[in-house]
Amino acid sequence: VYEILNVGGNLTLRSANGGVAADDNNGRKLFFGSPGGAFSIYYSGSNKLQTTSTGVNVNGNVVSDGLVVDGEEASLINIRACATGTLSYGRVAFSDDVRSRGYIDYRHRDSGNEFMNFAIAGSERLRIASNGKIGINNNNPTHPLHIVNTSSTFNSASLIRGDTSTSGGGAYATFTNTANS
Repeated sequence: VYEILNVGGNLTLRSANGGVAADDNNGRKLFFGSPGGAFSIYYSGSNKLQTTSTGVNVNGNVVSDGLVVDGEEASLINIRACATGTLSYGRVAFSDDVRSRGYIDYRHRDSGNEFMNFAIAGSERLRIASNGKIGINNNNPTHPLHIVNTSSTFNSASLIRGDTSTSGGGAYATFTNTANS
């Protein structure tokens, strides 16, 4: 038995058992509130949002104009992949449409070959392997810093410390491919 009240302009629903629910005209749940305080919102019969004693669980995508994470002593975002099998990953994607043009992935493999990679313009550009090796334009670094120059217009790469000139103002090292390959 439900009681519908108008209290100060607010719609209030009460039931004899303490729970509150609403269904659509096809019998699919719209929302459900339990006597213990948990509340769920449904879409087409699927649970999409549920409050718990520790927070809110969301099933599906969350679309927002912004995200602020505010904590007392620490603010955390935990991207947890619950996939089973040989590969699962978490991703932070940056896009101006539905495609991920830039992203940061953390990939976990059952084989222990874990890595984090960074992509720009839809292509991986930097990888940090589980052994600590870093690859730039190289997804399988075999050295502590493994740089592959993929440009056909440049034959060298420079590491510069200090000012950006190579006229003595800062320390620098230039690596040149003399084989032109």
